Amino acid sequence: MDKAIKVTLGALFILLFTQCNNDRIYEEYQKIKEMGWNVGDSLVYKFPNSEQMNSGTPLIGIRFNEKYPYSNCYIQLTLKDSLDRVLDKKLINVPLFNSKTGKPLGKGFGGSYTKLDTIPIQFPSGTNSVTLSPAMREEVLQGIESVGIKVSR
Repeated sequence: MDKAIKVTLGALFILLFTQCNNDRIYEEYQKIKEMGWNVGDSLVYKFPNSEQMNSGTPLIGIRFNEKYPYSNCYIQLTLKDSLDRVLDKKLINVPLFNSKTGKPLGKGFGGSYTKLDTIPIQFPSGTNSVTLSPAMREEVLQGIESVGIKVSR
């Protein structure tokens, strides 16, 4: 009997978990090296279905901690097609801390926070990858833990 209860509870948990995330079309985060995000370290996100990406809202997610020395983060975003041709490029600014109070923006606990921000760009038809590169003056950015792309309905 205990096994049947565990299986039922497990199935309910999985059902609840998948129902909470049904707005997500695509989501991937890439971990940044512990020593920091180097200006030459580009992060590439490959999309499984380029046409599906056009049906949602693109978001950038930055997981950071209080060691990050600035109030915002500039990131160069490059959209490419399957032949690696550049379709569009944009410099985006993601605020991470309130510039007046210094308090972290986004959600988090234990000194780590995640800030989601809308990417102000439409994915052109045929977009199959996004490349993100740091565009700050520092050679190595401290305090960035991971960076991700999310497309939601």
